[in-house]
Amino acid sequence: MENRAEYQISSSVNEGILEISITGNAIGSVFENMSNEVDAIIKANNSKKVIIDARALKGRLDETEIYRYVRNHHSVIYEIEAAMVDIPENDSYKNAIINAGLRFEWFYDIDAARAWLRTLSEERLRILNDLVDIAPASITVHDFAGRFLYANQKTFDLHGYSRKEFLSLKLQDIDIPTSSELMAARMEVIRQNGEAAFEVAHIRKDGTILPLWVHAKLGKWGNENVLFSIATDMTEQKRREEEIERISRLLAETEAVTRVGGWEYNAATGRITWTDEVYRIHGVGKDYDPNNVTKNISFYSPRDEAVIERNFRRAVETGEPYDLELSFIRASGERIWVRTIGKPVMENGKVVRVTGNIMDITDRKAVAEALKESEEKFRTIVNNLQDVVFRADLNGTITFASPSAAYTLGCSSTEEIIGLKISSDFYFDPNEAQHHLEMLQRCGKVTGQEIMLKRRDNGQPVIVSANIQFFHDNAGNILGIEGVYSDITDRIQAEKEREKLIRELQKALKEVKTLSSLLPICASCKKIRTDEGYWTQIEVYIKDHLDVEFSHGICDDCLKKLYPDLYEKMQHDDKP
Repeated sequence: MENRAEYQISSSVNEGILEISITGNAIGSVFENMSNEVDAIIKANNSKKVIIDARALKGRLDETEIYRYVRNHHSVIYEIEAAMVDIPENDSYKNAIINAGLRFEWFYDIDAARAWLRTLSEERLRILNDLVDIAPASITVHDFAGRFLYANQKTFDLHGYSRKEFLSLKLQDIDIPTSSELMAARMEVIRQNGEAAFEVAHIRKDGTILPLWVHAKLGKWGNENVLFSIATDMTEQKRREEEIERISRLLAETEAVTRVGGWEYNAATGRITWTDEVYRIHGVGKDYDPNNVTKNISFYSPRDEAVIERNFRRAVETGEPYDLELSFIRASGERIWVRTIGKPVMENGKVVRVTGNIMDITDRKAVAEALKESEEKFRTIVNNLQDVVFRADLNGTITFASPSAAYTLGCSSTEEIIGLKISSDFYFDPNEAQHHLEMLQRCGKVTGQEIMLKRRDNGQPVIVSANIQFFHDNAGNILGIEGVYSDITDRIQAEKEREKLIRELQKALKEVKTLSSLLPICASCKKIRTDEGYWTQIEVYIKDHLDVEFSHGICDDCLKKLYPDLYEKMQHDDKP
């Protein structure tokens, strides 16, 4: 006990509670000295639970002086839980301390004060434990051997163990092998630096992996050095990272296949960001700095530099988008075609950035040029065909017709044909159109079908040989019908005339055969007398009446009679 002329102060620690007893007199300025000594004792003991027993203290200040003093001087009092034990006559002193905002409870009995502080500790510990249990992170305490001394409910939930099961484990039991190998090194870092943060992976009770981000700090558990750890579940973060990686990989693969790269220009900073495909299109490596707009524009061919520069400036300054196909020169000097698109993003009426993409369309351009050339050739062929080439939708409405259609079908122009229906406007018999459609649906195509159409100008029939089929979209859906009409009207007419002639000849031949037994023939020269009374050679007569031709030769008897010398020579040559 320390003696003073005016007062006496004694202190002791009982079950974690610092008890300070003050006796004697505290008159005038002595009160301030006494209070400073109390502060020093509290600080020296580093105690948060204090009982001040002032029942034997005399010569107190009035309430106003006490209030002024504790409000303006004793900051240490605000950091502790304290119980004041005093005699009933000093309620004014009690009121002054409470009004000052201090965490004091007032007691007249020291045992009651002790019980209150113990209860307060237990209550605060229970509240703290409840708060820790509902924390969204895993909170654990373990020693340097890996033995768990404490874990909250979130820890059990994350790992799938009960409280009893988990606290019987060691850290080595739940760390994956690769993480476990680093355990000693991590603990040493914490021992030296006092704390550390790192990523670990634990094995749940069901065998699945639990990724965690851990912040560990060195602390005391009683007299033992331990590690206090807070760990957050990284499962969702890992999933998002994997998803981002998957999307990035997919983007890279998509860019490689489609040859489309993405870029962004930040209007405030002037910074430009490229995706991998943009670097590839330019023919430069990742070490190329894309933040120089002028240099980027120089990759376009001289004829297109001004075009892209003007459109990009408008996009940045006025928010006008662009979509251009321009010639481009890669870093290697290779000339290609690109499609470049810029879309300004506005905020509060101002352009904050321009996003866009650039696509290598060289192959598409080549295909388009080849297609254009092919279409020109096809158009030339179709335009010069005498046959009618047409297309119609599923309702039979004509959507395309070659120029020859106007002449064949009696229209003033091809444009007049577009929009007309094949069945009602051109079929001589509309019912026949339905029959041909059913035939097309059954067989998929109609080949060499004779169809009688009618001309639009005079209604005269036109006979065509039709080759018709369905045409489809890329998905295989039927879009309509297409076909070729060959005008065979003249051919049909010629065939009819030929058939008529054949019938007449057959009739004449029949008549010739009827008179064959009555033909008058000369007994000497073998000429035949015609119905008109003229004598003519037999071959001429037969040729005029039958569809035959004659070839002339000479028999052996006549040869011997008419050309004896030649006959003898031929006989001699034939001998072996």
